[in-house]
Order: sequence, then structure tokens, then C-alpha cells
Amino acid sequence: MRMSAILISILTKIEKFFKNIYYDFMAAVVAGTFLYFSFAAPARITAPSADDFFSSYFSAATEASQQVTLYDDDVTPSFRKFESWAAYSNLWSAERKATPGPAFPGPSPLEYTVTLTFYPVEGRPFEQTINYYLACGGFFGAILARDPFNGCPPGDIKIDRTQWVNMSAN
Repeated sequence: MRMSAILISILTKIEKFFKNIYYDFMAAVVAGTFLYFSFAAPARITAPSADDFFSSYFSAATEASQQVTLYDDDVTPSFRKFESWAAYSNLWSAERKATPGPAFPGPSPLEYTVTLTFYPVEGRPFEQTINYYLACGGFFGAILARDPFNGCPPGDIKIDRTQWVNMSAN
């Protein structure tokens, strides 16, 4: 009798041990799957974040005191290779103000089309539609950009490339 009680106790402990291993293994599989798909997901920028970025960027772009900071912080190194500081500065020095319309998502999760109204120092205002290819910078920004619900925070968004779509005078 005593032997069977010890045997039952041992078998119960073995069963509990394997159940714990099974549940730990399943938890690890679920967590690993979640992390894999979180980090394997493409980076994305939500339309509200893009709107916030463009609004703050263009409100500062025509201020001479802000242009160096914008060129250093809000555009990527590949953009700076394409557009020199002199060209960038000349573009914004000729504008008194620029106001963006809403950002419309493009075919890529990092592409947005924006129609800007430029108010030149001399001349009449005009609209220009521009495709912006954005990037999400910074360590935490790059991780958060893969969050399927929130995407890249506006403070980590950078302009990577632009493509001017049309030109029309008002």
C-alpha cells in the first residue's frame, strides 16, 4: 500500500512537471510568433502621424532659423545626397509660407501624397502636389514603426525622397 502511494505521488509530480513544460513551451511559441511578426512586419506611418509631421515641418521650413535643424534632423542622409544644403536653403528662402493639405497614403506604407500651397516672397501663391517617401528614424522609432496599430511616431519621421507630381498656378 505504501509503495503505491509513493508511486502515485511520483507519477503526479512527473505529470505536473510535463504539464509545466508544455505550457511554458506553448507560451514561448506564442510569444516568439508575436515578436517575429512584430519585427518582420514592414514599417508604416499612419495618416494622422504623417499629417502631424507635415504640418510641423512646413510651418518651420520657411523660417530661416529652423532650416538647418530641419535639414539635419528631418531629412535622411540619402535625401541630403540628392538635394544639397544650398538647393534646400534656396528653395525655402524663396517662400514666405507653405501650407500642406491632408496627406493621402500611397501604394507603400511609407509613401504619402500631399498638395502644398506655396506663398512665395514675390509672386502669387501656387499649389504643388508632391509624393513624399518617408522613413522612420531612431532605434525606438524603427521598432514602433512596425506596430500595426500606431506606426512610427511623428517625431521620428524623416523625408527620404520626393517626387513632384504636377505644377499649377492659381
